Amino acid sequence: MKIIYLTTSTTSPLFDELISKGYKLNPAGQNFHSKLITYLSKYEEIKIYSLPSLYLKLQDEGNYSYITFKSKIMKKLFGVSKTLKLIGKTINKDDVIVFDSTSVQLSKIASILSKKGHKTVAILTDNPFNITYQSDSVSKQIIENTSTSFASISLTKELTSLFKLDSKPSLNILGIIENNAPIASSLGNYIYFSGALFAKYGVKELLDAYLKAKPNLDLIIAGHGDMEEEIKSYSKSNKRIKYLSQISKDENYKYESEAYLNINPRPYPSIYDLYSVPSKLIEYLSLSKHIASRYCSPLNKYFFASINLIEGSIYDFFVLHMDKENNLINLKENDYLETRKDFSGDKISKDIISFLKLLN
Repeated sequence: MKIIYLTTSTTSPLFDELISKGYKLNPAGQNFHSKLITYLSKYEEIKIYSLPSLYLKLQDEGNYSYITFKSKIMKKLFGVSKTLKLIGKTINKDDVIVFDSTSVQLSKIASILSKKGHKTVAILTDNPFNITYQSDSVSKQIIENTSTSFASISLTKELTSLFKLDSKPSLNILGIIENNAPIASSLGNYIYFSGALFAKYGVKELLDAYLKAKPNLDLIIAGHGDMEEEIKSYSKSNKRIKYLSQISKDENYKYESEAYLNINPRPYPSIYDLYSVPSKLIEYLSLSKHIASRYCSPLNKYFFASINLIEGSIYDFFVLHMDKENNLINLKENDYLETRKDFSGDKISKDIISFLKLLN
């Protein structure tokens, strides 16, 4: 069996190089798929065709073939046909095509291959209607294309239903972490958040709650989004707030592993809850001693032993866990060496390969 993997991600070194040059790329999708590709490659032959959201020439490397265009309109016109032509040169009948269902073009390519009798497996990581700035018409097209898939690998059962794949073979996973992710040697004097910087994800509430409660810890924020300039303004008026912009995966791991408290401010209940698993929470569970988060249904079991639940406002959570000197106290400790076993790259990739082999 050969795995043909359709993605918008790049290799990790290339991604970090592009970030360092100022390109704005989505780290959530990048990190998930690049990690999964790395571990699947350890156990099976895999060929990657990447259609990244960049308009510059990228050099093929290793088992990655990059399909790039000079402009958005050229990609829209020829992205599907050019990729199909390249795949057609190497594909065999017993190959399995795995694809990222958040891309309308990749879902179209997979749909065409499905109708030709190839075994296509959709990776379902998000509800397309919840993707920022994406039109409903594109989201509907993604679901229609993906519904023709032979099977799916899904973060939640609700996603499997949304894409109309309930009656087909499906594997549920929650996320993946690299086995060599760092183990903290000491805890720093800061609260940490990294992710998409939008008010709807609770980022503004976090900042306002921090300023009002005044916990005796710095607040370090990394990522990109609509609130970048606003966060810069917060950091200029308060020296304890530090904004890192978008950083590399390894830098982010280091900050997560050494934070005194990692926080996920995403509201609950929300339209995102049943259809996505925050990658930051998987990383926190695998790296962090103290985690605070609003409830997340797919990760329910971890709220009993590992995650400090933010039930009301973030401000109320801070006040509840501060002493008279504003130090954070009475925080539940996460046994990250134990919980990270659930998301081990080797374990998850072996589960996926076993599933894919059953399809033939």
